[in-house]
Amino acid sequence: MKIVFLISFILTGFFAIAQKKIIVAQDGTGNFKTVQEAFNSIVHNNKKPVTIFIKNGVYNEKLHLDSSKNFVTLLRKATPLTQEPPGVF
Repeated sequence: MKIVFLISFILTGFFAIAQKKIIVAQDGTGNFKTVQEAFNSIVHNNKKPVTIFIKNGVYNEKLHLDSSKNFVTLLRKATPLTQEPPGVF
């Protein structure tokens, strides 16, 4: 039982490290200034999870995420105006 737990713990850590993280910030402090630029940076038929962290701001964009770009998660920070908790879209 200890071996199964150890193997699952190691694999969980490996997949957490292998995950690609992208930061979108309008002020230029992230990897990209627009969400669409972040979408465009994801390779087609990707096999690893990609998390896009979107910093606070108003993003007036029409977005297109190709159906061959899999395992994409969008996360945002809470804004003082809405008082909604941070989370997944």
